[in-house]
Amino acid sequence: MSANLLFWWDELREKMWFIPSVYCVAAIVVAFVVLSIDREFEIGSDAFLPFLQTTGGSGRIVLGSLIGALVTVLGLVFSLTMLSVSQTASQYGPRLIRSVFDSNIAQNTIGFILSTVVFCMIVLRSIRDLKDSGSLFTPHLSILTAELASAACIFVLLAFTNHVTRCMRAETLIQSIYNDLIRAAEDLFPAVAEIRDADGIELSNVSAWSDLVNAKSLTSGQSGYLQAIQLQGVVACASERGHRLEISHRAGDFIHAGEVIARVQLSQDEAEGTKDSLENYQSFFLIGTVRTLRQDIEAGVLELVEAGVRALSPGVNDPITAINVIDYVSSFMRDLAGRQWPNPILVDGDGIPVLRVNVTDFRGVLNAGFDQLRQYAGNSVAVNCRLLEGLAAIAISSTQPEDRAAIKRQADMIVRAADRNIFEPEDKRDIRARAEQVDKAIRRSEHQSTQDTTEREQS
Repeated sequence: MSANLLFWWDELREKMWFIPSVYCVAAIVVAFVVLSIDREFEIGSDAFLPFLQTTGGSGRIVLGSLIGALVTVLGLVFSLTMLSVSQTASQYGPRLIRSVFDSNIAQNTIGFILSTVVFCMIVLRSIRDLKDSGSLFTPHLSILTAELASAACIFVLLAFTNHVTRCMRAETLIQSIYNDLIRAAEDLFPAVAEIRDADGIELSNVSAWSDLVNAKSLTSGQSGYLQAIQLQGVVACASERGHRLEISHRAGDFIHAGEVIARVQLSQDEAEGTKDSLENYQSFFLIGTVRTLRQDIEAGVLELVEAGVRALSPGVNDPITAINVIDYVSSFMRDLAGRQWPNPILVDGDGIPVLRVNVTDFRGVLNAGFDQLRQYAGNSVAVNCRLLEGLAAIAISSTQPEDRAAIKRQADMIVRAADRNIFEPEDKRDIRARAEQVDKAIRRSEHQSTQDTTEREQS
């Protein structure tokens, strides 16, 4: 599936009205099917399933009561949904509202109850008395179906209430973002030696790339965040036309209207139609109003960090939540340290390098996860100690010298900031002890990497 379709689907799925609309359409279809069965087989008659038999008058009373009750329940669900949204936005930040709706439980609950109301209304309208239309029709099976669906709404409401209470807990919200990050990392950074990019194109060696000659600039037509680049389409288009490209931005960057997003080296015989040739690539760059996780792993990290930064603000002053965020950021970075990072050079089907991309790296994600937390930690000894403990855990799993250097840099900045902001000697001693743990973890990682290299060479 193309990047444009994936993002269109993600955006549509997150809208509050989409899933309830699907439920309502399904309810209309089911209602007409069940009513057709009632008419065709005369269900509830003395000859066929007589235990389902009811009367038109009692059916009207039951359905009318169910509709009124379910509309009241629907209002309660809306109120609880808005309460959870308001609570999340005020306490953790508006960008974390996505995590509340990510499971679609609220939309499914509203959709199920609303579709039951629609079903009851259609069945209620179909009941006929002799004095009304000269013909008698009581949809016994349809009335029973409406009663069963209404009973199911009670259990759906209980499940939704449990979901809302869990969503209001910081731990649940933080873990939800963490799980999204792990899934995104598995797609973007496979834990294998020979990797492919997210679109399945083999990546070449950096040394195989030569500088572009007489390259033309591809500019953005709008301002916004670069949400995704359809790499497969870019490579296919470039291979077909004999082009070579360098993309200067990566997913997550803010793009200004008219800013250069790529440079294109056209084929030698392509003297005319330069503008049309460049515009062919515009559709492969998806620019929107928000950052997403599809190709931008730092977007999810920053969502986690936002919860921690708000917890450290003077108005909230909740270091426990901040420590919880640090634990999950550290766990994610530890997982990321053991993964293979993408090569910036992509080749076509013939193995010819046609595209160079700007890829993220370990240091960039580490800085996104630790910079703001470190800066807002201030004189909180517990938070500073947990930051260093997290860096030590990450260092053990690090495999590259540049990754260990990035970890050491963060640890040194934490120690220097603590020396300025913390005055109690014992607290400073605790922080330095954690910093020594980071150094030991780095040395152990270096030793392990040396051993692994020696074993590979011997084998």
